Amino acid sequence: MPTPLEARKAYLAVVAHLLLADFQVTDEEHRLLSDVATRLQVSRDDLQAVLRGVDIGGDIRPLVAQIPPELHTKLVADLEEAALIDGEVAAREQSMINKVRAMLR
Repeated sequence: MPTPLEARKAYLAVVAHLLLADFQVTDEEHRLLSDVATRLQVSRDDLQAVLRGVDIGGDIRPLVAQIPPELHTKLVADLEEAALIDGEVAAREQSMINKVRAMLR
């Protein structure tokens, strides 16, 4: 079972994974990720480590598995907000959101 900090970092990694899907992070996306980190009480250094560790083509199932049930609804909401931040949800982003939803069931 992951520690609470590991679970929060996994949550951030899933959001970062979606934001990095297009291989760039805009200022707005970075702000959103920073806000999520602040809400989850994850330090700036830990956030930077999470970002460095994101493997764009990697399997997110181990990350999603670390997220406790009480954060599932908020995770999906944060993913939807992240996907919409540039005004439209790309097919790749929607696919990831759908996969995460399925994993959380």
